[in-house]
Amino acid sequence: MVAPAPVSALLHAVAVVKAGAFGMVRLVYDVFGLERGQALGVLLPLAVVAAVTIVWGSFRALFQDDLKKRLAYSTVSQVSYIILGTAILGPLSTVGGLVHLVHQGLMKITLFFCAGNLAETLGVHAVSEMKGAGKRMPLTMAAFTVGALFASLGGAIYSLQVGLITPTLVGVVASVEMVIYAAVGGRTSVVGAVAGALLVGFARSLISENFAQVWLFFVGGLFIFVVLFLPNGLAGLPGQIVARRRARTDP
Repeated sequence: MVAPAPVSALLHAVAVVKAGAFGMVRLVYDVFGLERGQALGVLLPLAVVAAVTIVWGSFRALFQDDLKKRLAYSTVSQVSYIILGTAILGPLSTVGGLVHLVHQGLMKITLFFCAGNLAETLGVHAVSEMKGAGKRMPLTMAAFTVGALFASLGGAIYSLQVGLITPTLVGVVASVEMVIYAAVGGRTSVVGAVAGALLVGFARSLISENFAQVWLFFVGGLFIFVVLFLPNGLAGLPGQIVARRRARTDP
């Protein structure tokens, strides 16, 4: 991503990327049509490719330290949601994809402009260099936070209540559980976060089925325990044990 921030924002939020997604919607509905598309069997492969691209783009974004590259790979994943909604051939999924086409463009242009402001003002080009940026540029980082929040949760916020995804699924309890997943597994390790999600999910299914009212208290106690005794989560536990052994053996 060597283009200036305004050009990157234009390409990702308005011009090339969104034009391609809108063109795919018109291709499915106006060129092939619903019945012809189903008869030719082209919609299922399109949905599979879109689903794979969603996961691939998200994982590539996680491992990018360059801020603009992370936003670019995030755009790849987000646009694939629009294609997936079109390939499902449901009225609600298509409407959701078109709404996501608009709102994701607004949020992504905000994120790219914030990234450009950080680069020009503070010389920050990487995610690892953003420490302390909130204190030095509070308005820019506030806009960046709002843009990142709505870019990730916008689909759930704008979904119809008759669908499977509603804002209740991203409420306080679910948000706290996501934080605990990362805290238990390890905040600095993707593998640790996945392990934490598996362990906490297994504990939830085991405890909530038999003791439904105890689950929330267990979650709170687990979070306090991890913060006090496992600051780096399970992923940092081996290093913590090794450090304690070295401290005991050193004179």
